[in-house]
Amino acid sequence: MAKESLCAKKKECGNGKMMMKKNLDHEGFAKQIIFAISNELLVKEGLDPSQILSTCTNHVMEGGSITISFLKSQCNEESKKSLKRKRENQDNVANKNCKTNNNSNIANVNDVILDQPVGLPMTFQEKIQEMEGREVKLVIQKQLFKSDLNSNNGRFSIPIQQIRHDARDFLTETDEFCLKERKGEGKNQRLVGFPVAVLDPSLKLYNMCFKKWKMEHTEVYNITSGWNELLRNNCLKAKDTVQLWSFRSNSNQLCFALVKL
Repeated sequence: MAKESLCAKKKECGNGKMMMKKNLDHEGFAKQIIFAISNELLVKEGLDPSQILSTCTNHVMEGGSITISFLKSQCNEESKKSLKRKRENQDNVANKNCKTNNNSNIANVNDVILDQPVGLPMTFQEKIQEMEGREVKLVIQKQLFKSDLNSNNGRFSIPIQQIRHDARDFLTETDEFCLKERKGEGKNQRLVGFPVAVLDPSLKLYNMCFKKWKMEHTEVYNITSGWNELLRNNCLKAKDTVQLWSFRSNSNQLCFALVKL
């Protein structure tokens, strides 16, 4: 009885070794099939053969067989997983970029507003047409400072570096020559400038003077002689945002339109 039991165990053990050897043979065969047949399919899909190898090996160990249809199904399944991973990675990158762009947009709101200014109101367009004006250009958009409102200064400043790029040619060569003209002698010399017409926010026309002052590190255009009157008539205050538009009259005189935003 003991001998029979021992023999049975040996036989069972031997069958187990045979099954294991058979499974190992199947595993080796699976590897050959995968790398010889499915490799082309995997490369076309941009997939990693080792991912399919693991699945196929488990399939063989469970008693399954490797067929072309099985390989294709595994390729399709792995392709779907790979596509899902790519989309998840793209979504993560897109979300990070979106947060970065939102922060950047919030920080640059003022820059966007200045780069895309409000157009010239229709009432001003009609008035300029009535004056037979032409060559209309937005020269500058700025906030009024206390220096613009100080009656002792009596002038509206136009920093040259703040003039819009598409309006840098609003002055002619004759204008530039006139800005250099001075009167008096020695230390008594003073800038003369030249006459300009200015439309205020209520479309009232003023005769003023246009000058160019040289500061320590920069140069500034100024509209003077009548500016204080324009301030009083329009109740302008510090931090009001205004636009200064230039145009030429039918006699080629330089004119301005001051628009309050």
